[in-house]
Amino acid sequence: MSLALVLAAACTTQPAAKRPSPAASARGAAVTPSPLPQPCAPAQADARAGGVASGLPVLQLATGLTQPDDVLADGDQVLVGELGPGRIARVGGDGPVGGVDRLPVQIPLVEGMARVGGTLYAADQADDRVVAVRDTQVTTLIQLQPVRGLEGVDGIAAAGGALIVPDSPRGAVLFVGPDGQVQRRVAGFARPTGAWSLPDGAVVVADENAGAVVRLAPDGSRQTLVSGLPLADDVVAGADGRIFAISISQGRVVQVVNGGAVDVASGLRSPQGLGIDQAGNLLVTEYDIGRLDAIVTAFALQPAVPAGPVLAPGQPLCVRLVRAPGFQDAIEIEAVPGYSVVQQPGTGSEGSILPTGCSGQCRVRVAVRSGDRVQPLWLAYQR
Repeated sequence: MSLALVLAAACTTQPAAKRPSPAASARGAAVTPSPLPQPCAPAQADARAGGVASGLPVLQLATGLTQPDDVLADGDQVLVGELGPGRIARVGGDGPVGGVDRLPVQIPLVEGMARVGGTLYAADQADDRVVAVRDTQVTTLIQLQPVRGLEGVDGIAAAGGALIVPDSPRGAVLFVGPDGQVQRRVAGFARPTGAWSLPDGAVVVADENAGAVVRLAPDGSRQTLVSGLPLADDVVAGADGRIFAISISQGRVVQVVNGGAVDVASGLRSPQGLGIDQAGNLLVTEYDIGRLDAIVTAFALQPAVPAGPVLAPGQPLCVRLVRAPGFQDAIEIEAVPGYSVVQQPGTGSEGSILPTGCSGQCRVRVAVRSGDRVQPLWLAYQR
């Protein structure tokens, strides 16, 4: 009996196990890390155009082109005339992501291109004519008069509902209606090869053989903006009024400033075509090496890679930008069907989106905007 009492006393005098206090429970929960958001997967490459000297970023948009000549920014796509094969190459739009395809038409010695309304027009230098391109059909809009021994029509441009057509061998600039009728003819150029319409109704003309860029006013008067620019083959003007031109023989893209030519990029291998995209960046072809470049004057999306990354469940896709020095404005990803915006670039150079509604091999169109400047790009991914 006494032994049983001793054992019972021993059991009751042992200290009871402590229960964790609420504060201790909270401290224990904090030690367990919470799941972190998944990093975005890159679908672009910061591809720079080698060999080009510039104070601005120069991106390589496409390679493997055959004798690329004139260029046209046409909505979501960039069109490039491949002179020798007589084909129109397409970068972006409905073409392969990160690659190049060709429109299903052939035009001997295709030069400049322009869109008026829903119709694409192209210059056929071999036959000295301008043609309309509709799906697989090519029809003549206007037949010019070839001059023996001289190259025919070159870079054309749109001006409202009309076309600006440099009648290159005859030294004239024509304004041609959609019916193919010449509405106006201005002569007196050496060899006009490129044109660009301005908001006030004036036209800037690249006069190749004169090595000059000329402003042609609506009343027919003209002003030489710059001279001494050898083989000034093409010219464009930005929405801010800045005028740019190329010199084929010097391998330069220049800005025309107070009667002079200030280098924007040099070291280009026979730049033949000059265009401007919706963000204000300059598009230039390098004929000798089959390349299309973008000179970033504001901001640009890095070029897409063909296959894209494999996304894990819930993993976003990176949207990466390149900014020109000094361009610090906020940039936003437009919210449209096909994805939700996870992170805006803001004043930085990266945002992200979460694509929706697709599995397997997918593609999504993303557009970024800053003020009136906008740039779309198709990205590929797998899920």
